[in-house]
Amino acid sequence: MAKFTPSFSGIKGRALFSLLFAAPMIHATDTATTKDGETITVTADANTATEATDGYQPLSTSTATLTDMPMLDIPQVVNTVSDQVLENQNATTLDEALYNVSNVVQTNTLGGTQDAFVRRGFGANRDGSIMTNGLRTVLPRSFNAATERVEVLKGPASTLYGILDPGGLINVVTKRPEKTFHGSVSATSSSFGGGTGQLDITGPIEGTQLAYRLTGEVQDEDYWRNFGKERSTFIAPSLTWFGDNATVTMLYSHRDYKTPFDRGTIFDLTTKQPVNVDRKIRFDEPFNITDGQSDLAQLNAEYHLNSQWTARL
Repeated sequence: MAKFTPSFSGIKGRALFSLLFAAPMIHATDTATTKDGETITVTADANTATEATDGYQPLSTSTATLTDMPMLDIPQVVNTVSDQVLENQNATTLDEALYNVSNVVQTNTLGGTQDAFVRRGFGANRDGSIMTNGLRTVLPRSFNAATERVEVLKGPASTLYGILDPGGLINVVTKRPEKTFHGSVSATSSSFGGGTGQLDITGPIEGTQLAYRLTGEVQDEDYWRNFGKERSTFIAPSLTWFGDNATVTMLYSHRDYKTPFDRGTIFDLTTKQPVNVDRKIRFDEPFNITDGQSDLAQLNAEYHLNSQWTARL
C-alpha cells in the first residue's frame, strides 16, 4: 500500500498545536581555558526516560527485567522498534512494526481479526504473548495511535511474565502524559482510497501536579483487495499525577472498528498451490466483516524509594 502523510502544526500555545517531533538528544556541557595543562571536562546525560527510548537505537528498555535498564546491561535479547522508526516507516499495524525484528513472523490472524506472530518458531493466535505496557490483554489488535514503541523479548526469558512458550513475547508500550505542552495533528491518504486522521496532545494542568494526554484516530479507507472498507474510531485519554517521589498514571482506550473478514486466497488441493488469480480478488461476500469494540483501562503507580530502588504497581 502506497501512502503519503502530510502533517501540519500551529504555533505552540494553549489553543493551538505544535508539531510533535522527538529526536534523540545528548545534553553536554564543556569547559575549556587557554591555560596550559588545564583539564577539559565534558559531561553527558542521555538516561532520561524520554531520551533513553528515542532514536533508531534506544538506550534502555523495561521489558526484559520489568525495570528501566540500559540495553548493554541486559543479558537477554531485546529488540525495540522506537517511536522514531514507527513514525518514519508510517507503520499502521503491529505486523508492519515488526518487519524490523528478525525471527518474528505473522501467523494465522483468523481472517485478519487478531494480532498473531511466531517468535523463534513458537506461537499462535491468542497465545497470550502480546502485551500492553507489560500486562496481558485480550485486545484483538494491540497497535494503535497511542503506541509509543514496540519491544520484543526473545527466548525463554519470556517466562518472567508467566506461562508462555519459550519463543518470546511482544510488549506494546503506549504514550504517557508529559509535563511540557505539545501536540500534533496528521492526515494520511491511502492510494486505495480514503485516509486516516490522528490527533495527539499532551501537557500539564496549571496549578496542579497533574499532566494529561489525549490521543485520537479516525480511519475510513478502502480495503486493499477489490472490495471492502476499513473503518475505525479510536480515543485514548490518560492522566498522570507527579509527586515528589511517586507517580500515578491512569490510562484508558476505546476503539470501534469494522474491517473485512478476509480468509485469504484459495489453494488447489491437486497441485497444492494457490489458485492462479490476481491477489487482490476476494473470495467472499461484501457483508463478511468483523464489527466490534475494544476497551482497555490500566492504572500504574511508581514510588522511588531511593536512587537505586523503585516500587511499581
